[in-house]
Amino acid sequence: MVPVFNRTKDPELTWQVGMLCCFLSGIVQTVGSFCTDWLRRTTPRAALLCPLAGIALAFLCLGFVFQIFQNPALALLPAVIILTFYSSHLRLPGRLPAALLCIVVGIFAALILQALNLYQLPDTQAITSPGFYPPKPVNVWDFLRRTEGWKYLPIILSMSLLDTIVSLQVLESVKVAGDDYPTRPSLLVNGVATLGAAVFGSAFSTTLYFGHMAHKSFGARAGYSVLNGVTTMLICLTGVVPLVLHFVPLAVVAIIVIWFGLAMVGQAFTEVPKNHAIAVCFGLIPMLASWALELLDLGVRKGGSSLFAVADSFGEELPIYGLIAISQGAVLTSMLWAATLAFTTDRRFFRAALWIFAGAILSFFGLIHAFQLTPQGIDTKIGWCAAPEFAISYALAAIFLVVCHFLTRRPKSIALVEMPQEVLQ
Repeated sequence: MVPVFNRTKDPELTWQVGMLCCFLSGIVQTVGSFCTDWLRRTTPRAALLCPLAGIALAFLCLGFVFQIFQNPALALLPAVIILTFYSSHLRLPGRLPAALLCIVVGIFAALILQALNLYQLPDTQAITSPGFYPPKPVNVWDFLRRTEGWKYLPIILSMSLLDTIVSLQVLESVKVAGDDYPTRPSLLVNGVATLGAAVFGSAFSTTLYFGHMAHKSFGARAGYSVLNGVTTMLICLTGVVPLVLHFVPLAVVAIIVIWFGLAMVGQAFTEVPKNHAIAVCFGLIPMLASWALELLDLGVRKGGSSLFAVADSFGEELPIYGLIAISQGAVLTSMLWAATLAFTTDRRFFRAALWIFAGAILSFFGLIHAFQLTPQGIDTKIGWCAAPEFAISYALAAIFLVVCHFLTRRPKSIALVEMPQEVLQ
């Protein structure tokens, strides 16, 4: 949506393109619900959990942590309250939620700091009038006939595929927490809900939510999900989000999101075989690189320049092109390398070869590593032979792993069998 708006400055067209993306994503997720369960069953748990951990660490934790430490007088005490109650499983009288205490303390802190001229609440004029704003169906044909959105079809399809894979990863995370939900109905409802969102004017697809294990550890059951959905719906339909954020600064409640992110990172290490921990560590790198690239791009743009203009000046001090390459398709790259390393750790080299060869296919078509740096930013380069260097390298790596597979099957292999001590002497 951002490239469309930057080029056309037309908010209506940008919204139409967003709805097209959402609609096509719903179709892909619906179709994927019937043919992706095999991927979930054959993928190492480390490869399913570590991309979620990377997303949680990079995009749920770090940015919000910085907000807390930027506003310590406002947010540090609420952060300690949440961390204490959530980590120790203490209960407030009457089983009141710890988040409520966090919010109350944050509101009082904001009001006191404002009275001391140490903090300024957002401008009340920016608050919309509360009311009832029901969703209205849109004419689907209006956004389907727009040619602008179809120009991005390769990107839309690849991102939709990514949404489906992330849903599989969430289901595996839920299974680890003790609830093994079947793949097909879970993804099917997700896809149908996304289609419904597009029909009612949403540019954003739905997804299975993170942090299931953390909610469950606090005693949440099915009723919690229902209550959560109803509450979120009422907040959105009544237009009170700006009003809530006026009195409850985001920095105060950020620690709640951080906790769920930390729970997912911890799960990625504790719920995999011990010898797969290194695979998880390596799988975190692409997501952290993606987050670092966003920070770098923001800093350069705030300085009045662009990555296109300054990329070559980084030289060897910062391998910027490598940072961009590993960030493209970060979820898939994380999954790919974590699975490969998990299988090599277990000396299952043929399976590792299949995964690394998948990297050759994905990079060949530009689903990972392929990009084009332009004055407008980083464009995803999807198409035929999009990243040939990576495709060839991955293919050669697959051949190497196949060789390792056959060598380890030979009991007298000189290359991979330890030499007897008397021979060495």
